[in-house]
Amino acid sequence: MILKSSNVWVHDPNPFYFQQFVVHHHRSAFKVNTDGVLLAAWANKSGNHILDIGTGSGVIALIAAQSNPKAFVTAIDNHEDSFKQSRYNFEQSSFQSRLTAEHISIQDYTSNQKFSAILCNPPFHLGSSTPLSDQLKTAKHSNFTFFEQMLTKVSKLLLPSGKCSLVFPFRYLDQIQAMAIKSGLHPTRICHVKSYVDRAPFNVLIELSLAQTSLETTSIAIYLAHKQHSPEYIKLHSELYQIFSAQQ
Repeated sequence: MILKSSNVWVHDPNPFYFQQFVVHHHRSAFKVNTDGVLLAAWANKSGNHILDIGTGSGVIALIAAQSNPKAFVTAIDNHEDSFKQSRYNFEQSSFQSRLTAEHISIQDYTSNQKFSAILCNPPFHLGSSTPLSDQLKTAKHSNFTFFEQMLTKVSKLLLPSGKCSLVFPFRYLDQIQAMAIKSGLHPTRICHVKSYVDRAPFNVLIELSLAQTSLETTSIAIYLAHKQHSPEYIKLHSELYQIFSAQQ
């Protein structure tokens, strides 16, 4: 289902401000967070057609549209309120002509269009039993079956030269990497995400491709010290946050 009209209720009294757009996210299953923004900043966003899986508030799709002025971005989500709010955010942005929101799951999504880049900040709470409404449970909680289904679909939607970028907890790296390879997707970049330089990674960014190439492994620390962001983190986000832009 693709809709164009907006409802007043999706307007957030306390939205999140970026340099070039605003994100209303109070109705979304996933609020604007470090993981999604870092993924969108780090990911390959080249080419003419980009897919954002599980868009939530639409922040990843908006960053992709800002970063690549030539790209048309399709954002999908099976959580109705998230879909409505992302659509509203797209309509309020200067990139609205290149953004489309669809209320559909990746399992049910079909397209004749192949994508040059696919981005996904998937459900983190694998195996969690936290009580939630049915829709929120579907949006926020998953198991490895979801990843198998998603990666299989990604392998069919990617262009031969396309890249798929994901972020998820570091402890799942081996399992998800094995699933990706089984689906015909090969890791080309892996970035270990740490809170501080001397800490163990808690998240991982991974880039997958249909082509098997050499693997580049790096790491990034969010902070150097308490409330002091690292130079690498600042550089990566300099076009998104005004406070970081002033430090470049």
